[in-house]
Amino acid sequence: MQPREARPPSHNRTCCALRDPQAAEARFLRALRATISAFAEPMSRILTEPERRAIFRNIKDLKDVHAALRGMINDASEAETAGEAITDLAAGVMR
Repeated sequence: MQPREARPPSHNRTCCALRDPQAAEARFLRALRATISAFAEPMSRILTEPERRAIFRNIKDLKDVHAALRGMINDASEAETAGEAITDLAAGVMR
C-alpha cells in the first residue's frame, strides 16, 4: 500500500466546508430519482400528456441540473484552498 499524498490543512477545511452541500445534493438527487421511478414513470401510463406535463414538467431537468451541480461540488472539493474551491464552483455554475 502506497502512502497517501499529504494535503495542506487548507484542503482539509475545504473538504469539510463542502461536505454538507455534497450530502444535501446526494440526498436531493436520490429523492428526485425515487420520485421519477416511483411516480412520474408509472403515472405516465395513466395520465394524459397535458396532466403529466402539468405535474412532472421539470423533474427530469431538475435531476440533470442537480447532478451537474453535485459534480461541480465534488470537483471543487479537490481544490487546494477554499478560495480556489469557490472559484471553481462559481466557474462551473456560470457555464
